[in-house]
Amino acid sequence: MASIAFRGRAAATVAAALVLGATGATQAAAAPADESRSTTAVQARAAAAEVDYDTWQSDVRKVMDEARPYVEQRLDDSAGEKPAIVLDIDNTSLET
Repeated sequence: MASIAFRGRAAATVAAALVLGATGATQAAAAPADESRSTTAVQARAAAAEVDYDTWQSDVRKVMDEARPYVEQRLDDSAGEKPAIVLDIDNTSLET
């Protein structure tokens, strides 16, 4: 039973990382190269402030529902392997 709980937490963590990583990549790609990091950080905070918590939760749930079966399948097929998750922790993920 602990294995199932671990897999559930792992799937949720991966899905959250995918969501947060995709958000960061979109923001980075959209920002012109000549803008300073502080300006980008202020814009990111302002954009995050405009999204209400219920909308954010709904968006995260949709991505998790899509990603979870894939992660669970990968965990089931990982005989002899040690699955790992790499997380890129940035201001956006810390503020949520």
